[in-house]
Amino acid sequence: MKALLTDLDTAERSRCGLGHGFDVVIGREQLQAGHACLGCFGCWVRSPGRCVIADGLEQMGALLGSAYELWVVSRNVHGEYSPLVKRGMDRTLPYLHPCFRVLDGAAGRELHHRMRYNGSARSGGAGTRLVEKIWMYGASTPAEQDCFLATARANQLNQGTDIRGVWFCDDARGCGDEDAAPNRWDASWGDATFPRGEAVRACWDVDADDVRVGRVTPHAPRRIALICASPRGKESASLMLLDDLADALLAYDAASSVSGADTPPELVRMRCTAAGKLADADELTACDAIVLGYPLYVDALPSNLVWLLDQMEQGAAPRPATGTPVYAISNLGFYEPEQIETSFAALACWCRTLDLAWQGGLAVGGGGMAPGLRDSSRMGGMRRAWSEATDRLIAALRCGLTVADAAERFGGTPDELEAARRGAILARCAIPRFAYRSVAEAGWHVGCRKAGTDLNAAPIYVPEA
Repeated sequence: MKALLTDLDTAERSRCGLGHGFDVVIGREQLQAGHACLGCFGCWVRSPGRCVIADGLEQMGALLGSAYELWVVSRNVHGEYSPLVKRGMDRTLPYLHPCFRVLDGAAGRELHHRMRYNGSARSGGAGTRLVEKIWMYGASTPAEQDCFLATARANQLNQGTDIRGVWFCDDARGCGDEDAAPNRWDASWGDATFPRGEAVRACWDVDADDVRVGRVTPHAPRRIALICASPRGKESASLMLLDDLADALLAYDAASSVSGADTPPELVRMRCTAAGKLADADELTACDAIVLGYPLYVDALPSNLVWLLDQMEQGAAPRPATGTPVYAISNLGFYEPEQIETSFAALACWCRTLDLAWQGGLAVGGGGMAPGLRDSSRMGGMRRAWSEATDRLIAALRCGLTVADAAERFGGTPDELEAARRGAILARCAIPRFAYRSVAEAGWHVGCRKAGTDLNAAPIYVPEA
């Protein structure tokens, strides 16, 4: 089975020569009719291997498990897939098993998901990997290309795919033609020991010429937008982490006079919905700093946040004032916070496009534990590392500094200083990796037993009538 995932509609695919040759096509029409992933994990517990949202995209996991080749054709959006294609990619979560395996990755030994499918549903039989070819069309900077290559590399490692090529085309009409543009993918990147190297330059080298960082005069912001972009809303780790930052920020402001003002900074709480809409969006233009809180979905920004950022660029949503400092707090279900850093690269590229000032972000590993620790002591053993990392972000935010500048001024361990130079503050889980893995996997087994479902189910893709 050969499949195509694209944000082009039927007419556009025909003009680009992509109107035939595929057994399954997930195009603009299907993606627009579908919904964003809600992060409910129903595809792992209530109906393992199949999304619980019945909107035409519920079989995305089974499609990847059954296809032998997948072509992805997407508009480039700040070094990420377009919002619609990212919606489809996020809905492939049931393709993966919730339990973990340990692989050699960019941060050393890393947790990644086990494979739900062993390849037996593919024409090549058991052991075969999904072959993937990717075309990104539209304007793209070198930093955006490097950012996307880093994300694709993370996707290949986590999803067990075999990427054969990544092409960046100026126009969609070049998509599908392997000779229309240079293939930026290096086959050697398939090795698990792949170094970060050039493909993640935009993420690690925050001083790259084409990623503008911290170009505003440091100042204490007085009106800060806290945007929660988790589709899970009130149940999310993202909201818990933003709440912690807000509480600590106001407490530190009340205990000191660093801000130089008699009144505390105003915190404007906003939520980016699963559809990518921002409530009270007009308030954003009057804020002099922004903190984005979001979960990592399929190694990148969630589709609803990509949608919002793209709408701001297109002028369809209010955008921040020129030069506004932008920070981020992101979490993921894996143990290693380093896996979040490629999403920071995408935010840096977005800031450059909108002439904003990317200041850096806080990456939280083991974020799935956060909601359960909401009522625990902030400096207790289970939360202390996260809280201290949050305090380092607050220090940068209150002074209007980049994460790197704040680390240089206020100090830190050698590892903290190295991460800060990449624009990242890394917050590690309080328990060892083996313990985190054991607790998480036990939870999935218990959940499936209660639901009466088979955790290891591997449904086959059934074409729609």
